[in-house]
Amino acid sequence: MPFAKKFLVLIFILFITKNTFGQDTRLYGSKDYGPIELSSNLINKICQDSYGFIWIATDYGLNKFDGLRFTQYFYEEDVPNSLLSNNVVTLTLDNSNRLWIGYNNGLQYYSPKENGFVTITFPNDINPHVAKIIQLKNGEIWVTTSGEGIFLINQETSKAEHLEHITQLTGKFLSHIYEDRETRLWINVDRQGLVLIDSKRKTAKTFSAPTIPHNTVTGIVENKEGQLYISFSNAVCSFDRKSEQFNVIGRYSIYSMILSKSNAIY
Repeated sequence: MPFAKKFLVLIFILFITKNTFGQDTRLYGSKDYGPIELSSNLINKICQDSYGFIWIATDYGLNKFDGLRFTQYFYEEDVPNSLLSNNVVTLTLDNSNRLWIGYNNGLQYYSPKENGFVTITFPNDINPHVAKIIQLKNGEIWVTTSGEGIFLINQETSKAEHLEHITQLTGKFLSHIYEDRETRLWINVDRQGLVLIDSKRKTAKTFSAPTIPHNTVTGIVENKEGQLYISFSNAVCSFDRKSEQFNVIGRYSIYSMILSKSNAIY
């Protein structure tokens, strides 16, 4: 999709969101919301696949925008391949353009052929709250959960494997996860701060307030020059690898942070 079209699509979504913000948030209802409506104005994540479709995770349903109209997906009891839950927490597109969807009760990926969703099975039939989904540089899909630790997804069997040794280094209540160019893992642990795990996955170092501005991490990006930036709920910092110091470059209330293809940080 050309940049101009992408820009217009983004503006269109922002326009719709702005104009529905003042309306009552839909918590229940049917799938008939009309071609220019989001199923909910409480948006958790947005991503765009290689076909140009924009996927929008909300607190009530998953939305797909094709540039003209929205298609809404919902949980439907006893309907195979529907959403696991209407509370869609996060989205990630992997290197093969597969869309992964994390919920408050599990994980799925989208199957275009069936226009449906394949459910990942977790050990002991648990239904974890999936916080973040990441594809590592080696191609593996990992998910962090709130209460169950970290899991590796076997993409051939559609089963999750509990990474006990990583969970022991971090704890079970996790949110943000990022892999830097040195293949080290940065993981945000609820109320405890930021854990840095070495590339061999054997040792961990924890950074917590006041060493960092806040114990809640909202975003981590690394630019083309290898400079790492971490946003917190109250500030954004650059990380000095040599001194392992976090240098505050702005005091803002940050919700999320991304790196564009032009190497700009938003």
